[in-house]
Amino acid sequence: MGIGGADGTGQAAWAGKAVADLTCEEISDALTYLAHHHPADETLTRALADRLADTVPLLGAAGTR
Repeated sequence: MGIGGADGTGQAAWAGKAVADLTCEEISDALTYLAHHHPADETLTRALADRLADTVPLLGAAGTR
């Protein structure tokens, strides 16, 4: 996909989606894009990181030993 996730239309796959609707891959792509192009946008970066943390299962979660 590349940084920004351009899909041939010039728009990232994640652009325009609500944070809650993003996949892990789209969140990762958006975070990479922000790091390269808008590193000072802490609010969006934090929202994306929080969503990623909520989406990805924790290692050693209950039921695993």
